[in-house]
Amino acid sequence: MGKEDKQIRRSIGILTESPGLYDRLSAERNLTIFADLYEVPPETRDKQVKRYLEMMGLWERRSEMVAGFSKGMKQKMAIVRALIHEPKVVFLDEPTHRLIPRRRVWCASSSRSSRARDIRSSSAPQPGRGRSSL
Repeated sequence: MGKEDKQIRRSIGILTESPGLYDRLSAERNLTIFADLYEVPPETRDKQVKRYLEMMGLWERRSEMVAGFSKGMKQKMAIVRALIHEPKVVFLDEPTHRLIPRRRVWCASSSRSSRARDIRSSSAPQPGRGRSSL
């Protein structure tokens, strides 16, 4: 590993098409683990977990196992996972893929108003619908 790997990892957030969460853990525990992996200090981590779960409307379900979440809820969790450490740049691969249409606009505006400095979205051609991107 290079000398700057940790710094690079802290500077970017990545949202892949697959949520990549631990289904047998609660929403709160999932985000705590990812924040710890990004070395977010515990006092900041706990505030960030609460802030983002509230923002996504998942705070009341924070103690539930992710396995019971809908696809859209898991996608929201994956968005939070990408933002939990307040990266400078966020790469989004189909960020609203599993979200219902009325939540897509809200998600896009919330993501842009976060502290992330730059948000990049990739999109794939949608048969008969053109491209899907933010």
